[in-house]
Amino acid sequence: MRHHDSDKEAELLHAIARGKEQAMQQLYRLWQPRLLAFVTRRLGDRHDAEDVVHEVMLDIWRQAGRYEGRSRPLTWAMSIAHHKLVDRQRKHYREDPSDDIELFDGDDEADLPAALNGARDAQRLHDCLTRLSDAHRTAVHLAFFEELSYPDIARIIACPVGTVKTRLFHARKLLKDCLGESLCR
Repeated sequence: MRHHDSDKEAELLHAIARGKEQAMQQLYRLWQPRLLAFVTRRLGDRHDAEDVVHEVMLDIWRQAGRYEGRSRPLTWAMSIAHHKLVDRQRKHYREDPSDDIELFDGDDEADLPAALNGARDAQRLHDCLTRLSDAHRTAVHLAFFEELSYPDIARIIACPVGTVKTRLFHARKLLKDCLGESLCR
């Protein structure tokens, strides 16, 4: 993310803290897709994820004045989302995320083999990701899907940068072993 994007987001947070609804609408449009992707990957259910994102955005509306600028604004929002997910897991633990994967969008039968291969690859990756602990899966999602830096990930999950690096190292090894195992089938 470019520096001026973070500056704009910080300005929006300050405006939200002053009760500016238009700033909240702008921030919602900016962040909702990324927050929804993050939460959906963790929950495996888009409907539940939308509920969590709405809770996160409501917390941002209420707590915008607490943003201190020690991290990028989106990192702060992802941290709120992470804590919402942890709270939700404590209340309603779900062992396996939904296995629903959209296999094919198009009508062209020529695309079907490619779509099925892509779906198999996606399913294989999904299966391997679900074998990871929640801590490893979260680190992988933030690093590879959200493309956040180690310090940002550390702020979100409230642990040292070294722990983030260790989790990613072990997660990569576990994924490599799992994907290699599934490729041999």
